[in-house]
Amino acid sequence: MSSRHFRLNGPRIDLIEELGRLVDAVKDDPDVDWEYGSVDGPSVSDVITGAFWAACDCYNGMGDPLYSLQCRIRDVFTPARCSSGPEPETSEEDAYDSFCRAFLAGV
Repeated sequence: MSSRHFRLNGPRIDLIEELGRLVDAVKDDPDVDWEYGSVDGPSVSDVITGAFWAACDCYNGMGDPLYSLQCRIRDVFTPARCSSGPEPETSEEDAYDSFCRAFLAGV
């Protein structure tokens, strides 16, 4: 898969599983740098937040792997009560847009 935000040269990957692994790595590291990557692209925080909102908007019921991804992400990210999506015009929204396209395309 290749996009502005997620690049991997090599065999096809399971994007949902890889995002889950990122969440697990963040959850297991109390010293995680949430702003890592923000100089030249989205930060870890932007990727996780964008993935959460994309999973929320693209899932198709509780049996969908995207619903499971939402639950995993909630271990490290909980949106504010008044939140309804990514922050507009940010790397968070860029990540969200990329993940929505990927999820809707079945990647």
